[in-house]
This record gives sequence, C-alpha cells and structure tokens, in this order.
Amino acid sequence: MKKLSIIITLLAMVISAGCNKTENTLESDVETNSDKPTIIRKEKEVVEEKAVYGVGDRVQVRGDYAVTLIGVTEITDAEISNGTQTLLIEFLYENISIDENHPVHKLETSQSNGFELGLNDGVPSIGDSMDLSYSQVVQHTPVGTKSLQKFVYHNESGKKRFDFRFPDYQGESTEFQADIGERIIADMKGKMPEYKKSYKIGEPMILVDAKIDYTITVDSVRKMDTYPEDLRIGDLFLYEVLMSYSVPDKDKFSFNRFDLIPIDEMGNTGYTVYWKKEGYPVELEDGFQIPMYVATHIDSNKLILYYTQDYQVEKGGYFIEIDDIK
Repeated sequence: MKKLSIIITLLAMVISAGCNKTENTLESDVETNSDKPTIIRKEKEVVEEKAVYGVGDRVQVRGDYAVTLIGVTEITDAEISNGTQTLLIEFLYENISIDENHPVHKLETSQSNGFELGLNDGVPSIGDSMDLSYSQVVQHTPVGTKSLQKFVYHNESGKKRFDFRFPDYQGESTEFQADIGERIIADMKGKMPEYKKSYKIGEPMILVDAKIDYTITVDSVRKMDTYPEDLRIGDLFLYEVLMSYSVPDKDKFSFNRFDLIPIDEMGNTGYTVYWKKEGYPVELEDGFQIPMYVATHIDSNKLILYYTQDYQVEKGGYFIEIDDIK
C-alpha cells in the first residue's frame, strides 16, 4: 500500500510538470503572435568618406582634366588688401582631353572661367587687368595646355585653414584644404601642343560665323622690354601682338568682341593684358590696326595665340602659330 502511494505521488509530479511546460509554451506562443511590432535589425550602410586633398596634390578627374592646389598666401599689398585680410589662391588646371569634339566641350567652355572655385569663407575680388600679380583667371584652357589660375579673396572670418570646392561641369566636386602660407612652385614644364588647323603670321583668318563677318591678320609679334609703370607684370614676359582687321562697316565694329590667349613653348596659357596704347587704333582703308598685349610664364621664342570671338569659346577658336619672335 505504501508503494502504491509513492507511485501515485510520482505520477502526480510528472503530470504537474508537463502541465507547467504546456502553459509556458502557450504563453510564449501568445507573446510571439501579439500585435507588438517586429524589430528587424539592418546592417549600417557604410558611407565612404570623400577624399580631401592638400597643397601639391594633383587630382585627375576622369580622363578630362587635372587640378593641383598650388597654395594659399596672404597679400600684404595695401592697395589690394584694402584693410582686410586678403588671400591669393592659386590652382594649376590641365586640360587633358577636352577639345571641340569632346562631349562636354560646350559645358566646360560655357562657364565664366571654364570652371568655378568655391570657398566656404570669403568674398571674391575682381582682378585688375593692369596688375598681373593677382587675380588672373584664364578664360579658357585649350586641350593639351595648362593654366595657372589666380583668385583673390577677402577673408573676414579670421581663419587660418580653408576648405575649397572645385566643382565642374558634370557635378563632380574635388575638395581641398590648406593653411595660409602653404605654397609650392607650380610645375610649368611641358611641351607646346600641336593643332591640326592653325594659321601663320600674315595669314588672314576669315571669321564667317561672327555677327559681322570680318577678316583678321596677325601682322607681327615682338617681346617688350619696356612698358608703363602702372602695368605690373611681376615675373611674367610681355609681348605686343599687332593685328589688322578688315571689316565691311567700320562704324558697327567693336573691339570688345574677342579674347586672345597666349600659349608658350612649355604648353602653358598666359594672360591677356588690356592696355590701351596711345595712337591706336590706326584706321586703314578697309578696317583698323590695333595692338594686343599678352603675358606668358615662360620666355618663349615661339607662341601659339588662341583667338576667340564674342567670348563664346564653345563655338571653337582659332590658333595662330608665331615662330622666331624677335
């Protein structure tokens, strides 16, 4: 009888344990199927940080162009600074493949400077065409050439380190960062490019797609040893280009409809100098003769002059080869 009592007790314990397990299982099912939201854990998306470049870094964008930050220096010239902290920002821009047949040629050349420079702090200053030391921006850099672009900014933030954005025509943006005083010597070594269609000195160019058709001829090019004191060219080299225009109607012709960019023997573009010389323009029987002035980084005996009309270089320009400059 005693054994029977023990067996019954053990059976009761087993049944009780089974019930508890069933109840626990049922409670778990109710919890799982409740209306509470289900939390799904997602892996964090890895965002690659954009590269930030410094002074001297040459950055090639696609196969189109390359850009190098040359430096950021403070201008102490009182005439330029005008009582505020003023910075000279220099970039070297290389046109690798963007010629008139390139799909983005029109986009590249339709921007005011071929490209734009963005600075988080500061106000840009327009350069003086009589002073080539500061703020000289090349309007267009033909394929195969380099241009040293110089910008002047007035800074009121008091910062010593600056962030730059170099956005282009396809939405790409190259980021740079530099401290005031950081600067390298720009690499102006290279070779003069060759262009399939070019003119020679004394050979007339017929501009048939101008608003008023006219003919232009480069009569002569000479190096200048002397020039007015108010024309400050720094360490650049100055040339006088004498040009003749044959026009159908002298009264309707404007000399402000073109630009002239020099390319030196190392393949660097220079700057157009807007200096009006006394006695010009000289009136000719069928037009005018005027002098143009250009400045280069390299003392060259050969030049290529890139002539564009109406500042619309997206239409293409004219290359004039100048040999044996005296």
